[in-house]
Amino acid sequence: MVITDNLPTGLTGVIASDGGNYDPSTGIVTFPAIANLASGAGNTVTRTVSFVVPASGTVTNTASSTANTFDPNNSNNSGTAANARVTTTITPNADVVTTKTGPVSATPGATVTYTITSQNVGPSAAANVVITDTLPLGLTGVTASNGGTYNPATGVVTFPAIASLASGTGNAVTRTVSFPVPASGSVANTARSTAETPDPNSNNNNGTAANAQVTTAIVPVNQPPVALNANNAIAPSTTALLTGLGGTDPDGTVASFTINSLPPTAQGTVFLGDPASGGTGVTAGQILTPTQINQLFFRSTGAFAGASFTYSATDNLGLVSPATATVSAVLPAPNLPPVANNANISLPPNSTVNVAGLGASDPDGTIASFTINSLPTAAQGLLFLGNPTTGGTAITAGQILTPVQIQQIFFQSTAGFTAANFSYTATDNLGASAPASASVAAVIPTPGPAPTPAPVNRAPVANNASSTIAPSSTVLLTGLGGTDSDGTIASFTINSLPPVSQGLLFLGNPTSGGTAIVAGQSLAPADLDRLFFQSSNSFNGTNFTYTATDNLGLASSGGTVTVSAIVPPPNQPPTANNTNISLLANSAVNVTGLGGTDADGTIASFTINTLPPTSQGVLFLGNPTVVGTAITAGQNLTPAQIGQLFFQSTAGFSGANFSYSATDNRGATGLATAQIALRPSPTPAPAPVPANRAPITNNANTAIAPSSSSNLRGLGANGFRRHDRLFCDRHSAANCPRNAVCRQSKLQP
Repeated sequence: MVITDNLPTGLTGVIASDGGNYDPSTGIVTFPAIANLASGAGNTVTRTVSFVVPASGTVTNTASSTANTFDPNNSNNSGTAANARVTTTITPNADVVTTKTGPVSATPGATVTYTITSQNVGPSAAANVVITDTLPLGLTGVTASNGGTYNPATGVVTFPAIASLASGTGNAVTRTVSFPVPASGSVANTARSTAETPDPNSNNNNGTAANAQVTTAIVPVNQPPVALNANNAIAPSTTALLTGLGGTDPDGTVASFTINSLPPTAQGTVFLGDPASGGTGVTAGQILTPTQINQLFFRSTGAFAGASFTYSATDNLGLVSPATATVSAVLPAPNLPPVANNANISLPPNSTVNVAGLGASDPDGTIASFTINSLPTAAQGLLFLGNPTTGGTAITAGQILTPVQIQQIFFQSTAGFTAANFSYTATDNLGASAPASASVAAVIPTPGPAPTPAPVNRAPVANNASSTIAPSSTVLLTGLGGTDSDGTIASFTINSLPPVSQGLLFLGNPTSGGTAIVAGQSLAPADLDRLFFQSSNSFNGTNFTYTATDNLGLASSGGTVTVSAIVPPPNQPPTANNTNISLLANSAVNVTGLGGTDADGTIASFTINTLPPTSQGVLFLGNPTVVGTAITAGQNLTPAQIGQLFFQSTAGFSGANFSYSATDNRGATGLATAQIALRPSPTPAPAPVPANRAPITNNANTAIAPSSSSNLRGLGANGFRRHDRLFCDRHSAANCPRNAVCRQSKLQP
């Protein structure tokens, strides 16, 4: 079969596909014969013809084909059918493209210049091309090139018409407009062009195209960015991700970071990316993106004792601010091995079950992998990674699994299954391992009704959580976790992280060796309770998302953790205690009553500001009669030491004082004074005068005959002389002493 296309004679630039040949004398394009064209729409062949159209008139061409095989209906291939003929009318047309360029921002009062370019990309010249530029109304100081004029009432700059704009890049024209920008806001302007020649594509010159519009934001003078200082702890001969690097910009964004200096190679090397997985060494002067600054690793040498390097941040307007990052050496704590879980499950013969309870925990790190050490005997059943009924693959002895995969182990029992077991080990992030075993027991099925279909697995639910933290501090995130209404939570995945300018997420406390979390990291359920957030000094609130995956591999919709900022209250100064004591000259006494309190913190130290005159005595830390040492002015004391101050007075002591201050845990101070007075020497007490006791008179009895006299015996008193010779006349009471009793006795013959 031969295809031909009948064109006008004498055309130029004719191109035919598939080896077709144009004869300018006949106007016929002939294509090479097709040896055999099979029947069917799928065997259709196409041929194309292209050429440069003349300047005017019409172009008619007719396609036809012939074949050696008999064709009973040649009316549809002889060129007589309407759809075999195309007539193209040639009309003059141009395609003027007008674009505009200019600054996206400028400072108040600066002169800005915008450049307008118009180019004809159509086949015909464009007649009477008029370029305009629409600016804000009422501008002052507007200047336009090539005789352009600005109308402040309409805001339009109009340039004189171009009589004819020929086609081609070499014929493009440019126009410029300049003016000083206002004090604030923004300046939007749009370039347009019109022509008398028809333009089939007006969208590229009527001002609607994005490249015909420029909006210049008026911004204040650029402030430099601030690069963050950072400190990281790392042991010798180890590699660690450097955290805390980055920067902020008060009036823009940080565009890049530059490594200004590097640590000595004797201490270690800085890498972009983990050197264990292809990271490359950083060079002095290397420029990094904001994303790359958080991918720096430091690999310390065996002799590492501390190192530092410097870097700077560059903002989106080119200003630079330096900062220093420091890497400190610490002695590594001995690695504790992980604890692998023993597990026990049961199932009937000829059945399949997920082996639940497998996994491990690590007291000082994370679980890196699990290794299947031994398998159940094949006569009892097979162990699979994934459900064998839905494509799970058989596990081999020695196979290494991830923490997520250990939850996806299934056991498929044989018809003769009675019991089986297998062993596995857990390996932590520092290479320590611990063994465990899993036992599988047989359940003898009892006859009963057909089992109901297994319910469709329901997705777990991840908890939303909120925590509050002050800037430049670290907090354990609480409330994380999830629930699964028809199974268990196998793992959690951190989907997104907070911006590094707000802080970093760690597995474990970063102050005691916690490691930074990366987006996409999978965590065991126990690890979710060990997430810490370390806020930056510019922290003002952030969030991140995570999902829970159940024991059948179904993931939850994302949970969101919101971390809010606490603005710390202003520090209140402490109160130091005034005190008064007294003592004798030439003696020593403990100065009691010293100390202080702090309403919103703790007392960190005390400072002795002034001392007593040495002519009055000396202040000691500790009893000077034992091992006390003299205090000096300005000496700092701990809260325990302030209670151990002694004062030793001189012989001429008459009184003294000293001042001291208390300093709290945030640096505020409070003043106080201690007064020491002279205690006078005591006067000896007089000897006591014995008390006067009343005398006691003696009672006495004497027998006497009537009309006779007798010596009265027994008279007297305690403390008085005895009246041994007193006589008592029975007829005269006056002869008896006071209080004496004279009794008359009748004498017997």
